[in-house]
This record gives sequence, structure tokens and C-alpha cells, in this order.
Amino acid sequence: MKRKTKEIIKSFIIVLLLCSAVFLASKTGLFSDFIKAIPILSAIRDQSEGSGGTQTPEQSYSEACRPLTIAVTWETGLRYAVKYNDSLLSEIYDRFDNILGEVLGSASQPAPSTEEEWKQSLTSAGVYFDFGCEVPLSALARWLGTEMIYDSGAYARRICICEDGENGVLLMYLSGGSAWRCTTAAAFSSIRPRLEEHSQNDASYAFELGGEYPELEPYTLLVPGVRKIPDATAAIPQFTPELISAVLAAFGLDGYESSNYSEPDGTMVYVKEGVTVRISGGGMIVLRNRGLSDEQSPLILSFSAPDDADYIEAARSITAKLAAAAGGSSSLYFTGIKHFGESTCEVTFDYFISGSRIVQKSGAAAVVTFTDGLMTDAVIGLRTYTLSETITALLPELQAAAAVSDGRELQLLYLDSGAGLMPAFWAAG
Repeated sequence: MKRKTKEIIKSFIIVLLLCSAVFLASKTGLFSDFIKAIPILSAIRDQSEGSGGTQTPEQSYSEACRPLTIAVTWETGLRYAVKYNDSLLSEIYDRFDNILGEVLGSASQPAPSTEEEWKQSLTSAGVYFDFGCEVPLSALARWLGTEMIYDSGAYARRICICEDGENGVLLMYLSGGSAWRCTTAAAFSSIRPRLEEHSQNDASYAFELGGEYPELEPYTLLVPGVRKIPDATAAIPQFTPELISAVLAAFGLDGYESSNYSEPDGTMVYVKEGVTVRISGGGMIVLRNRGLSDEQSPLILSFSAPDDADYIEAARSITAKLAAAAGGSSSLYFTGIKHFGESTCEVTFDYFISGSRIVQKSGAAAVVTFTDGLMTDAVIGLRTYTLSETITALLPELQAAAAVSDGRELQLLYLDSGAGLMPAFWAAG
């Protein structure tokens, strides 16, 4: 009898471990096809995901930003890097984003690393991504269609996936000025064939160039030949009835076009319950939400405990619609999230064109504030940016980098002074 009881307990433990393993594997997205192919595993996954009773619609996430610099290092040490070119950046990122998602989804608990190991990862065979801002890794994973098994709450601007020496893939990143490493379930054999699909272009990190650039931020990636950059033009969009309708629809104020009045300076004001939207002739859109009760509104997060990815997605879904309605060839990218106490956070966005940030004199292009899961404030400088046919001949990047001091990095920017032509220029950031 005792033996039978022991066997039952052992069987129960085995089943419990199997259910746990299938649940964790399904969360990474790495073994979806394998699980689907075996009915019993598929049933375990569906049961584990649906055990909470009534299901709420699953939240979807879209990428709020993309890398501004990507470097591909071959096993021979040669390197191809690209920046300041939207089409090439998209081409390379689309080739490696699924692998980056696999790496993030299967990453182990992060362990502290060293500056030496971080530099070694940058020079080893692999791919380096610079997003230009500190991105929550959990949010990046969701943009790539997966979840992190171990979410440490880390933010990273610079990420490298490289070979671990045993056909595995290491995830390396800088967070808060410190280097971190994670082992992953990814195989380097899935990356290797893609590394040499572009000719090398002699790109180098500043720290690889000896003492030539002692004052330059060491992880600045320098690409010889970056000199001729297209100018851009800025325009304040015309607030036609169609554009006004699109703005109001983005905030969930559909049909309230007639519920408005004008202020003495020409600012148009639209009101619904406790929500006020102001649209000025200078392209500034200001939202104030002080009492909306409609639970279906895009201004209300449908989560009892939203995280960074939820806040970013709620802000992105609105700002992206506004940017699309204004037209042009720029992208409005996530550039930061700040928390103030336990209940308030602020998400910021900036315009980018041809892989370079557009600096607005008023500050960030969009600032969206949440309090207790409610979007309470938003300030958005709506612009239409397009690339010009004119070209600005800049100093070669290596020459411009020589003038940088105090450990700063070299950046290529555009300055929006209002409306008209925006030449590109080098700046130390």
C-alpha cells in the first residue's frame, strides 16, 4: 500500500513538472511548433494558459522604436555596420529581429559581467544593436513576440548577441553603466549563415582605435565614409477637418468635432466629459484628462497592474496614429520612461528621420503622463518631416569625432527651428 502511494506521488510530481516545463516553453515561443504537433502537450499548454477562468483579450504590442545603429561582426573579425540610413537599418534588423526575440525569450537570470567581457563581446562574432535610449528589455521582448522567462526589470540601450564558444549565444547588455550577461537557449548556428551577407565596411568602435580618440565615448561606432547626408524639411501640418477628426479619434473623442470653441489666440478646444484637447496653430496638441469614466477609452489602461511595456504601448498607440495622420517620412520613436512615486509615470517620444533624431526646441516631441493607470496628460508637437533632395557635405565622421571631448559620443542630428529646411549637423551628446 505504501509503495502504491509513493508511486502515485511520484507520478503526480512528474505531471506537475511536465506542465511547468510546457508552460514556460510556450511563454518563450521557441517551441510553439513542437508543442502544437503533440496533442497532449498542446492540451497542457492550453489548459495552463486558460486556467484562470474567464479570459480577457490578450494585449498586443507593437515596436515603439528600432535600433539606430547595427553592427554585424564576422568570425574573422571583419565588421559591417550601418547607421543614418533607414532602409539599410530596416533590412538588417528584419534579418536578425527574430533571433533577438529568441535570445531575449530564453535568456537566463542576468549575471554581472565586466567591461573587458563586454568589449570582447563587441569584437566577437555576433550582432550589436544600439537603440539610442534605455529600453525596458521586457518591452523589447514583447515587441518581438515573446516574453522573458526571467524579467529582471533591466533597461538597456546597447545590446549584443554573440557566440559563447560552444555554439551557444550569449546575451550581453549595458544597464545603468554596468555590463550584464545571460546564457540563452539559442544556437549560434542559426546566426552564423547571416553574418557575412554584407561586405565589411571597416567600421570600428572608438575603443578599438587605440589612443586616436581618447576623449570619445568608447562604444561609439565609427563608420568611414559617412559624409553626405540628405537635408530634411519641417512643416506644421494644416489642421483640416480630416486631420482634426483623426486627432480626436486617436484620443477616443470620435464625433465630438462640433463640441468645441476657439480661444483668443486661435487655439481650438474640444471637450468630452472630463477630457479636454487643445490644438494650436503651431501644431501643439495638449490633452488634459480629469474625469473620464468610459472604460473603453484608449486613455484608460485595462490592467490592474500595468508595467512599463503597457504604458509604452498605450502611449505609442496614440502618438503613432497622430504621426501617421500628419504624414511625412519620419518616425516617432520611444525615447524614455520615468516613474514618479508608485502611481505616476511619463513616457517620451522623439521624431527620427533617416536614422537621426530631430531636436525640437520645446524638448521631447511627445510627453505622455499616466497616473493610476489613466492617461492624464499629453503634450505633442505635431510635425510633418520629409527628406529633401539637397545634400549637406559634412566633415567625415572620423574627423568630426576627433573634436569630441569629455567622454561624450558623436551624434548626427537635425534641428527643427520652426518650419523650412533642416540641414544635418554633428553634435557631441
